[in-house]
Amino acid sequence: MRCTAFSALLLLSGLTSAYSLSAFTTKTPAPLSPEPTPVQIEKQRSCFSGPAVSHQSFLDWLNAQPAKPGVDPQQRRAMLEQQFKAQDFARYQANVDCNEIRYTVDGHSVRGYILSPKSADKKLPVLIFNRGGNGDFGQLVFGQVYQQLMPVAEQGFVILASNYRSDQLKLGATLLHDEFGGAEVADVLALKAIADQLPQADSSQLAIWGHSRGCMMTYLAATQWPGPVKALVVGAGVADLESHLQFRPAMEKVYQQRMPGYADNKTALLRARSALYFLDDLPKVPLLLQHGEQDERVEVAQSKLMAGELEKRQWPYQLMLYPAANHSFAPV
Repeated sequence: MRCTAFSALLLLSGLTSAYSLSAFTTKTPAPLSPEPTPVQIEKQRSCFSGPAVSHQSFLDWLNAQPAKPGVDPQQRRAMLEQQFKAQDFARYQANVDCNEIRYTVDGHSVRGYILSPKSADKKLPVLIFNRGGNGDFGQLVFGQVYQQLMPVAEQGFVILASNYRSDQLKLGATLLHDEFGGAEVADVLALKAIADQLPQADSSQLAIWGHSRGCMMTYLAATQWPGPVKALVVGAGVADLESHLQFRPAMEKVYQQRMPGYADNKTALLRARSALYFLDDLPKVPLLLQHGEQDERVEVAQSKLMAGELEKRQWPYQLMLYPAANHSFAPV
């Protein structure tokens, strides 16, 4: 299990206990936005379909994808078999109900995922997971859902995750609908209405969990969540987008492309997406910060900066650092 899944379980089973997030006694502020318009699941299909209908067909499909030059085919197959073990695949397929869904927000078709244990005999706490990346880059696919989300879902959680609205090719031009912390936050907020419709989900016992860019989405969604939030889990996140540019200047291109009005309102737009500047608008609930100290994309100083501000406010939080982990929490 990767550190992401392990850390979430540590918080959600250690600080709260699985199947019951009610251990949090901190009062949740009243919602800052009205209840959203009901959102319906328009399409859904099992994650274990297509190439992933069986372990063998999934490995065959992966092995058929283009490989880096010089990679030995037999070594690649062995690596894939280690990464996606037959016994784990069989266990998840037997025990986890996983569906890819489509829903519409503000006229945009959005893809996402819903996972839950198959054998639940009572309502379960809900996790909202926010992915990293931007646009099509970093979108959740079966392999990522398998590695990051299924190990957590099988412990007794209903997980909902959004891929955010997709960019659109129109008349030869690409319309960038992902504003990197702008209008697409609504795609995350809409998951509350979907969770409310799931018979196995107790959306009054809910935590929000994000990785990388998903940390920003977690913070932004938490300030507007139309219901109680019991905990926040953020991994490899940026607390201050402006200072992060000193570590990774290439991100400015992403900001320029995706944030409407960036040229004229750079500071305001970056601060509006930086939790450091709206920390007091967050529900004061337990917050887990996690970061790999070998992170090549987001400097570990960002999590330490956030921890410092939480400490000043006597916030219930925990900072977990992994000395040998990179941005994906994989060992280096």
